[in-house]
Amino acid sequence: MRYFIVPAFLFITLSILIWINLESNPTNEESSYGECNKKSETISKHHQDYLLQYGWHIQSKCTSRTQVIHYYPERIEMLQNAGLDIEAYNKEEQVATITTYTLEEKQPNGDQLSATLYEINEELVGGYGVLENWDPGIFSLEDKDRLIEQEKIRSER
Repeated sequence: MRYFIVPAFLFITLSILIWINLESNPTNEESSYGECNKKSETISKHHQDYLLQYGWHIQSKCTSRTQVIHYYPERIEMLQNAGLDIEAYNKEEQVATITTYTLEEKQPNGDQLSATLYEINEELVGGYGVLENWDPGIFSLEDKDRLIEQEKIRSER
């Protein structure tokens, strides 16, 4: 019995340490908003026009990175629920340029909003919005009026 307890304890301890390390080192597009607001990169006119058609206004560019689209089905479904359908590109070794912008619009408590756009083969295929400190967190860019009506965001910028 004693020989089983020691390895089990080590396994649990290592698992917790790995989880803490992963949680404290974000590597995805939801990086800290403080970093986003400090950057003064050029904003793509094409991206600006795309977001304006849904009523969103860019405050600053946050991040831009490339990534091979090789997502689990759960992530594809989550993105589809937020208005971004990239299932046709998934697991086809397609490389996406993923750009995140901080938006001028705010939540009633002052928290930030951001928009993440996906370009594949130099074509803007869509994007989604992110509400800071909100569950489920992401939303369709087409949902601005609904979010205002539900008082998730302010009606003015």
